[in-house]
Amino acid sequence: MKEFASILKSGFGALEISLIPPKADAVFVGDLYATANTGSNVVFAARLTDGVPSASADTALLTDREISALEKAGVDISPKIRQVNMRNREQVALNICAFKKRLYLTYPVRCGGEECGASEIISYASAAFAAKDGGALKPVSAARIKNEATELPYCCSERLPALKKLTADLSPRYAAAIYSVLKDGGYEKQAAAAISPPAERKIEDGKNLFVTFNSISPTALETYFTCPYRNFMQQGLKLQEREEGAMRPLDAGNFIHAVLQTVAPEIGAIKDDVLLRARVREIAEDLLKAPAYSALTDSKSGQYTAAALISEAVDVSAGMYEQLKNSNFKVESCELKCEIKLDGAIKINGRIDRVDGCGDMVRIIDYKTGNVDASATHYYMGLKLQLPLYLSAAAAGRRAVGAYYFPATVEYKSKADGVFRLQGFMDGSEEVVLNSDTTVEEKKKSAYFDAYRSGKKIDSAMDGETFADFLKYSELVARGGTREMLGGNIEPSPAADACKFCKMGGSCGFAVGADGEERAHRTVKCSEIADIVKRNGGLK
Repeated sequence: MKEFASILKSGFGALEISLIPPKADAVFVGDLYATANTGSNVVFAARLTDGVPSASADTALLTDREISALEKAGVDISPKIRQVNMRNREQVALNICAFKKRLYLTYPVRCGGEECGASEIISYASAAFAAKDGGALKPVSAARIKNEATELPYCCSERLPALKKLTADLSPRYAAAIYSVLKDGGYEKQAAAAISPPAERKIEDGKNLFVTFNSISPTALETYFTCPYRNFMQQGLKLQEREEGAMRPLDAGNFIHAVLQTVAPEIGAIKDDVLLRARVREIAEDLLKAPAYSALTDSKSGQYTAAALISEAVDVSAGMYEQLKNSNFKVESCELKCEIKLDGAIKINGRIDRVDGCGDMVRIIDYKTGNVDASATHYYMGLKLQLPLYLSAAAAGRRAVGAYYFPATVEYKSKADGVFRLQGFMDGSEEVVLNSDTTVEEKKKSAYFDAYRSGKKIDSAMDGETFADFLKYSELVARGGTREMLGGNIEPSPAADACKFCKMGGSCGFAVGADGEERAHRTVKCSEIADIVKRNGGLK
């Protein structure tokens, strides 16, 4: 050993350090933010967690908004948080895109025992590239290895590796395969002893945690079906994101929502589009003086944002005005309180953005400033219960004919079906279609919602009986979900894509790919949902 150490020491002493020639085949290791990679055949980017690229929050002693205000007084403070974040993003993007032949992106599902989310870079890469067969890229994960049984030969090669693997939390199919090999090898008793069912996460008294004055919100139910653990953190423990100084998308959405709520009751008395636009501008300018938005105009960028918000509010309101003017439905109420009774004195309470009526027919409208999701599959999974529940409550003995989202945002792209098209579910009978759109022609599709007049059938536009059963499904699911929630279930069980941007990912301990896969379901039709209610005998 001494002789070897002496030889090694002599070798190290004879080494000389010099620059590697640029054309030589070499491996360079560096930081994503500090390295300037001008081009490499292969690039490996490791540890791409949700903290990459890094983004500092606008929560310093002086926020960007305050720095902009000081600039008016001649005090120059730089760089702003926004500028620092943009530089970081630019440097990361340059280094990631420096590959010439191959790019490898990796991210851990856990760091130091805590779960990590994947960087947005992973999402961008998944959208930009495809597999050789043209399909979506499939990340190599622990769950995929399990499902494809790639490591089974190693696990089952000897008794001890197999028994050790059985003590882990495995999928039933994977555990059964290892158990079968051990049983055939004469180790059935040891294998049975190694298998232990995973403990369920439950709390003692869900009612006291989730229910207030015997009331529960549709949002809580939707969050529960998205992931019980997320519901526990958000609706049970009431955890919220820290507010920052910058204007948030939520603030802009609330602004548009407030304008629509103010102008909607007045639409019946406004004679034309010109007067409507003038009135909306007046409402929007007054709203900007309110405390929640008054600070927005303190900086030049804020003034630009305010002008854009006013312009968007005018365009969105004009879209709503056109729909109502070309309809026999009239606005009956806004911000209507509603209540639906469930089991054991528990009830669902909420507020409906807008209720329209036409004779004995009732429809509801929910203003949506974000992404609109009106898929029957998500309704079936319990992820979108609010609209049907609210419509059932608003009807109150009248005929429920439509539950819609109104896309209250301007999209700067051409859409064949119209920008402000109502999206949701409806009674597609000719009477409802004609009263909802007085301009629709025979055999043509309405310009304002997805239904034809005496023409092609669309899944979301049902006959009256089917639509009535379709609505009842929401109460069936709400009752089942409430029972589970109040029973104390807080087990992490995410629906498809629920983990991508979940703020609670660091605390649940569930890692997609390592602990299991997200819940997904095949495409479900509205008629299939209505059939479920029929088979269950309605709401019995």
